[in-house]
Amino acid sequence: MALTLLLLIVVSSKFLDASSQDGKAKGEVSILGMTLQGHIFKKVTKAALGDVCLRECYQDIRCQSFNYVFTEDICELSNRTKEARPEDFVPNSERYYFKKDMKRVPLGSVPELPAETCKEIKTSEGGQAVSARYWISSIIPEKIVFAYCDMKTEGTSVHHEN
Repeated sequence: MALTLLLLIVVSSKFLDASSQDGKAKGEVSILGMTLQGHIFKKVTKAALGDVCLRECYQDIRCQSFNYVFTEDICELSNRTKEARPEDFVPNSERYYFKKDMKRVPLGSVPELPAETCKEIKTSEGGQAVSARYWISSIIPEKIVFAYCDMKTEGTSVHHEN
């Protein structure tokens, strides 16, 4: 267990180095003892080090963050961040959480990563989302719609084309 913890600290520092350039952090370090639950779309087994998780996350457009289960060497890729779903960010002593630091596609910007609401997009981007058209999954059941989000009101409107 002590060796696992030491490896975790070393890998975490590598994540910090990977997310920094000219001394300015682009992302965040991993958060030990926390996990984002309920948004896992892919599990990767036999991930002896967290860098496997980072590589897998970078290769999938849907990946917004991941949990690394260091007691089982498993990566859990998530299609949301703790910012988008703070209510699902919970303590877990066997995991650490990491938000994708580079090449993260904004929620709702591609059909593979639809948002549930405009508010979720705005929250996910730290309140800095612009009013525009986004892919939304909650307007029509079981259908992804390209709808306009007014980020001031957080409302949507769908314009039907003839």
